[in-house]
Amino acid sequence: ELGGTRRRATMLFCDIRGYTAFAEQHEAALVVEVLNFYFQHLAGLVQEYQGDIDKFVGDEILAVFTGEEAERRAVACALAMQAKMAQLSANRPEWNLSIGIGINSGEVIMGAMGSNARMDYTVLGDAVNLAARLCGAAGRGQTLVSSATYEALGGSAGAELTARPLTLELKGKRAPTLAYDVAYRASTALEAGGGAASG
Repeated sequence: ELGGTRRRATMLFCDIRGYTAFAEQHEAALVVEVLNFYFQHLAGLVQEYQGDIDKFVGDEILAVFTGEEAERRAVACALAMQAKMAQLSANRPEWNLSIGIGINSGEVIMGAMGSNARMDYTVLGDAVNLAARLCGAAGRGQTLVSSATYEALGGSAGAELTARPLTLELKGKRAPTLAYDVAYRASTALEAGGGAASG
């Protein structure tokens, strides 16, 4: 049924960088095959870290994390996605593909949207928009996390992550937005290959 409820969630937007140029230079069959190849691996990590794929839009993924430690799982998933993409791209450097990721946490409207003939279960709200804007601002191989998400990580973030604060001018935001460029510390990165349990 159409309708929604308000709840807290963490949104992860992941966009493939360089894909538009790749699509212009290759046959349609290969373009779709490559996109599905990367989506298969990246979506598998979302499932591993107990998130839900909200939708695929072009070369972008929206994943939603709810429940206990949603923020930690979302960030761990993002960094696992970056590592997986780097590994896959190393085998095909001529494709020149990478990903940018944006993450934000907050209250959203979650539910079935659309019409009686066609509806999608999705999330709406300013918290979703901010995650999308952060993804748009992220460079190749970069994961940008909002202050709301970073603060929710608690003390464990300091031990596991490097977090470079950034002040960003984002479309639709009147005031500058504080975000963090996050990555695993070198020692943590070596231990982070074990999936959700070790994230």
